[in-house]
Amino acid sequence: MPILHDWKITCSADEVLRAMGAQPSAARPHRPRLIRTAEWAIRQGSPALAPAVLFAELDIEACPDLLAAPALAQQLAPARRAIVALCTIGAALESLAEQRMPNAPLQSMALDALGTAAVEALAARACAHFRNQALRAGRHTSPPLCPGAPGWSVAEGQLQIFHLLDAAAIGVLLTPSAMMIPGKSLSMVIGVAPGTALSAFTGLPLSQDAAADGSPCQGCDRQSNCRYQVAHAG
Repeated sequence: MPILHDWKITCSADEVLRAMGAQPSAARPHRPRLIRTAEWAIRQGSPALAPAVLFAELDIEACPDLLAAPALAQQLAPARRAIVALCTIGAALESLAEQRMPNAPLQSMALDALGTAAVEALAARACAHFRNQALRAGRHTSPPLCPGAPGWSVAEGQLQIFHLLDAAAIGVLLTPSAMMIPGKSLSMVIGVAPGTALSAFTGLPLSQDAAADGSPCQGCDRQSNCRYQVAHAG
């Protein structure tokens, strides 16, 4: 089962601020301490990132349980194959954040936010990698779908994905309540269909198909009023 380790993940202060629930444009003029803390978190926490992506590409017929979820059945309908992937940045950054919490809670929050931004960036990079690999083989990919999306519960989705992947190979465990450890981990399923002209998933020319960019926001029913969506734009 392939594991991709060769990732260089960098996050900006704005991405960390958004993950902390702050709007960068509003924070910069009025909250200099928050800005300094976000920049500190990037300097201190980035060396602790250990990004890894575990994945398997399967025939759709080999994973019928995935098609039992309405959201997945709809998204994967045009697909011949599915990529099931698990991304993590490891546990070291979480440990740093926990150590800071008793005496420096703001720094702890910033380190935690760095982890959130980093695993989302890793997932987007992984989606781009899978998309490029598919295009080279005369195929194309769907937007990613993660457990917890409308029509696919967290508990159902995580159990299905962990059944298909050897998550322990990258140090990720699933608790009985369907939480992943380390917490800064993200699982997803991507459909793969033949052709490189029009997307079978959106009907758009692939050159215009923004849905294939790997944004974790794709398919979420909160896009219209989510304050964090801008973090994944462009």
